[in-house]
Formats: sequence, structure tokens, C-alpha cells
Amino acid sequence: MAKKNKITNLLIISEQLEQINLIEAALKTQFLLNIHKSNAIMEAKNVLSHEQINLIIIDDAPTTIGVGSIKNAINDIRLETPILQLIGKSQDKAAGEFLKNGANAICYQDDKLSILHYAQLLMNFHAYHSAVKKDNAVIAAYQQKFNDLYVGLADPVCYLHDGVFVDCNPAFLRSFEVSDKEELDELTILNFVNRKAHSEIKAHLRKSTKRDLSATPVLFQMQTKLGKEVEYVIMSKPAQFNDEEVVQVYMRSTAEGGGGGGASLYDETTGLANRGQMGFYLNQKIQQFHSTGGSAMLAYVIIKNYRDVWGADGFEEAEKFIKSVTQYVRKTMPVHTEIARYTDDGLLMYIPNLSEEQTNETLTNLVKGLDKITPEGMERMVEPVCYAGYGEIDKSTDYQELTSRLFRTARAASLSESSARVNQPVSVEIAKKDSKRLEDLQAVIKHSQMKMQYHPIASFEPDGVERYRERLFLLDPDGKTLDAGIMFNVAERYELTHQIDMRKMNLLFDKLLSMDLAKREKIQIFISISSDSLKHDKFTPWLAKQMVETGLNGKHFVFEISSDDVQNAYSGAINFCKVMRKGGGKIAVTKIGILNEANTRVLDDIKPEIIKLDLREIDTLDDNEETEIMGAIQQKAQSLGALLIAEYLGSPGQLSRIWPYDIKFIQGEGMTPIVEDLDFNFSEFAL
Repeated sequence: MAKKNKITNLLIISEQLEQINLIEAALKTQFLLNIHKSNAIMEAKNVLSHEQINLIIIDDAPTTIGVGSIKNAINDIRLETPILQLIGKSQDKAAGEFLKNGANAICYQDDKLSILHYAQLLMNFHAYHSAVKKDNAVIAAYQQKFNDLYVGLADPVCYLHDGVFVDCNPAFLRSFEVSDKEELDELTILNFVNRKAHSEIKAHLRKSTKRDLSATPVLFQMQTKLGKEVEYVIMSKPAQFNDEEVVQVYMRSTAEGGGGGGASLYDETTGLANRGQMGFYLNQKIQQFHSTGGSAMLAYVIIKNYRDVWGADGFEEAEKFIKSVTQYVRKTMPVHTEIARYTDDGLLMYIPNLSEEQTNETLTNLVKGLDKITPEGMERMVEPVCYAGYGEIDKSTDYQELTSRLFRTARAASLSESSARVNQPVSVEIAKKDSKRLEDLQAVIKHSQMKMQYHPIASFEPDGVERYRERLFLLDPDGKTLDAGIMFNVAERYELTHQIDMRKMNLLFDKLLSMDLAKREKIQIFISISSDSLKHDKFTPWLAKQMVETGLNGKHFVFEISSDDVQNAYSGAINFCKVMRKGGGKIAVTKIGILNEANTRVLDDIKPEIIKLDLREIDTLDDNEETEIMGAIQQKAQSLGALLIAEYLGSPGQLSRIWPYDIKFIQGEGMTPIVEDLDFNFSEFAL
């Protein structure tokens, strides 16, 4: 018998007392159990959030919440808790569906031995998987430390393959007067070595591929790209770089004790990087974002009374003052923060791994902490008064422009002696009203203040599919509906619409997973996808992953993209359509009111399964115009094999305008009402 020396936290999703007792009897022989029972999603989510649950066991009773809902709750909390689904012997055919919806293993509900076996298997696997993730996190931390050293090192380092550059650090570019890595594509190491030493450097590198010569420094006369003569001690050794056999070359200048050829890279008083070194570091990070994605935060901290101390007490006292400030900043800021003395009274900080909210909190605590320190060694007691500005840095950032905006933000707050001493730069064009709307929108997104309703798409020839167009409403904290036009306009301007689309999809996933399987099979939901989502590099893979993890087949979804959005986010739209179709989804191009050149190109390139006609202007067309426009669209739909849906029908009277073109699907508030649930009676539209 295994030693029962560790408590196992178990969550049982069931209301069947007999089943709960059987599970407990099966597991208590090998585990010391702490059992939590629930059959309500919010209660289960609360347990998962506050208890370290080792295993979830769900029965298949009709009244039990589904495994898909539990899996969604686990994903929301960012856990990986294993799920064991119990089934009756009559449920064999549903086993695959349970696995698709998130179960990690399935066994019969009355088989004690199997329940014990799978419980042990899942928990052992989860423990090993967690250990591997922890090890990976440690490895990633060491990799980050190496990258920080590589980028921040004052001495040049490069990696060579047969004399050709594979990579180098910023110090190499700076020391040899090379503007960027792309320039090195046309150069070799021989371009930086005195001609008299070419044979010597070749021999040295050849030996380096065969044995470690890192402990054997060799002096070489070298030259920069612009012809300036420099002298370096070179140490090299064989290495691996991106799975390629290379030679690592480390160089140390003989001028002024090393570094990048004599130019100081660090501030003498504080030991921090100076403006030049920080510039190289930030350029390197931006290049890294181009290849790997991601972002970080950049913060500028201004010490308001540094110059007051300088004027009153002299330069030496002012330097003692800022030295104490930087010592506190170094001690307080998170690990991996890169700090530079960017100006005499300003610190620039690169802060990875923090969100905007976390950065604000960290900087606020830093500023408050600096208020309380008393710099050592000064003739009089002076407490620093600091202000900070911060913003996001990513692949598209001009770090100098961002730094200027951060400086202006911090300085403006210091001059006005604002009570808010940590701020983000705000464009002067933003009106106060717009700023409030942005604040409201961010609260809506953060707290998911949204509700979903549905607009039925009726068919005159029912085919067994119940089609609905989603209608998302944004709510204020009191549950009142916000003006959709205004709020979505703000979301588009500030590139927040993809976050709304993510939450909208989560609402739809939850809704479908909560439905009876037979009812769900008939449902097809049309979902509007924004231009921001098409442009956002993480939205499409996120959505594809969610469709797989929830087990919801793409047949339930038709993704709507307007013709204008395809034109504004063309490459993103093409990729989105490809990925969604691979997952079983369909594409609808919307707002087609006329078949002009732009719309024709969109339809030819996207090849949608559905075309939605914008009929808001149809009453303004004369008979000849209507025949020409509608006939061209009908012909294009036939050539693509696309279904036509008449959208924005204002009244039954407009039906006569679409009869001649064999359009059987209609949508419009004048035809069908917006409903709270997916239970509309479509039969009244059947002919």
C-alpha cells in the first residue's frame, strides 16, 4: 500500500451521493483525501481559484455541468488540473465527445479499480509535467540572464562560421562602427583585421573549430569599418548558435582597460549604463521583438530636486544624492530591469514581464519609497522627489520618440506638482470626454461587462440549421447598456477591439458548451470579426486554440468580415480565413451593396462561403440599377458557390426586391426580433 503522507485535494462534480461515496471508497485506500463537492460552475471556479486541486472527477448524470464548462473555468484561471470523466456503460459512443470537450481520461463510473488507476496516472503525469514546466522556467531565466549579459556587455562578442558573421552583440557594432547587423551580411571578419594579419587570424579561427582556445588570448591589429585602427586581444572557442557549429569570438580592447574601444559606457557615479549603452540595448530588444514578438514597459523617472541640490550644495553633493537614489531603485525594481542614467537627473528603465497595471503599481511604490529615504554622506538631509512616466515598447516603437514622450509626461507632472506622480503619456488631442470613454471601455474589458443576444437569420426553405447573428452589448457597472457606436469607435482607435472579440468568443463558447448536445448540433452563429483582430498577430492562433480545446467544431461558426476590413487588414484577413477554414469554420463577407472593383477583388481572394447583401439603399435604386447591381452580385455568388443572405431588411415590403434573385435567407430587425436565447421559432418563415 502506498504511503498516505500527503493530502490530495479532490474536486468531485456530481450531485449523486452514491457516486461520490464510490469515488471516495476507490481512492481512500491510496490517498489521504480532502474532498470538495460542487455542481455549479461559479462555485467550482471559486474552489479551483482558492484550493490547490490535484484532480477533478465528473460524472455523466444529466443534471451535472459538462466537462467543457469545467475545462473553460480551468483555462480562465490558467490552471492545468487534470479531469477524469466517469461514464455509464451505455455512454461508450459519447467518450470521444467528452475527450474533445476537455476530459483527460475516461472510465466507467462503477469500476473502482479503473477510477483508482486513472487517478494515479493523471496525478503522476500532472506532477511530472509541472516539474518539467518548472525546469523550463529556470532554463528560460538563465537564458534571459545570458541574453542580458550578451546585449549589455561592454566588450565585443561575435559568432562566426567560416569567417562569416552569424551574430554579434551591440558592443561589436559600436566598436567597429557598423550601423546594424544587416551590414554584416556583406562583410567577413577579415574586413576588420589588418591585412598583414589575415593569415594569422584564419589559422587562429581554424584551430578554434577543433579545440577550445578561450584561455589563449591573442593580440590582433584590427580596424573599424571606417578604417580606424584598433587593437584587440581575441579569445575564441567552438560553440553552438541556433543549432549551427560556430566559433565564438570574445574581444577585449587594449585601450583604457577594455570595453568598446575606450568610450565609456557607464556612468561613473552610479555604475549604471549611460544614454549610449541604453540606446544600443533598446535597439537590440526592438530587433528581438521583430523576430520573437512580445513587448515590455519603458519608464522614465525624473528626480525633480537633483538640480536644486546641485545649485545649493554643489556638484559633488548632487552626485551623492543621485547615487543614493539609484541604489534604492536597483534594490526595489524587479529582476531583469535594465536601468540607465539617461540624463543628469533622469533614469530610463526597461521593465520586462510586467503589465501596464503592474508597472503602474511598481512605479507608484518606488516613488513613495524614494520619498522616505535619506541619502547618506550628504551635508544636509534632502529627500528625493520623483515623478515617472511609462509606456509600452514593442517591435514598432521608436524608442527615442517614446522616451521623449515619457520625459515630457514626467516633467509636466513635476512642474504642476501633480498628486498623480506616475502617469502614461496622453495625446493632447484626446478630449476629457474621450478619455473618460476610454477608461470606461478598459473597465468593460477588464471585468467582462458584456451581455450577448442573438438576431435570427430566417430561411424560407429550412434546411435543419438554426442561424443566428450575435449581438454584443457593452454594459456600465450598473448593468446599463453603453452606446455601442461610440464605444466601438473608441475601441478601434485604441486597438482594443481584439480584446472585445476575445471575450465575445468566450461568451459564445460558454453558451454552446452549456447546451444540450442535440440542440447544439443545429446551431450556427454568425460572428463579426474586427479589423483590429485581423491585424493582431495573436488573435487568430488564440481563437484556433480555443476551438480545439473546447472541442467545439467549426461548423457552429460563420466568421463575418466586412469588405472594408479585408482591404484594411488584407494579409491578416487571408491568414484568418485559412486558419478558420482548417478548423471547420466558414467565412462570410459582409456589407456588399455593389459589385465594384474593390469588392470583386475581395470576393475573388477570400472566396467566402456566404455573401451578406447590404440592402439599406435598395429602395433608392430604380428598376434598371437594381437589376444590374443585384444580377452582378447573384452571378458572382454562383461562380463562387456562395450562399446569399439579405441583410438590413427594414420591412416585409422589401421582400419583393429580392424575390427575383432567388434569395432565401433574410436578416433585419424589421423581419425578426433580437432574442435573449438561442430558441427562436423559425418555422413561421417556411414557405
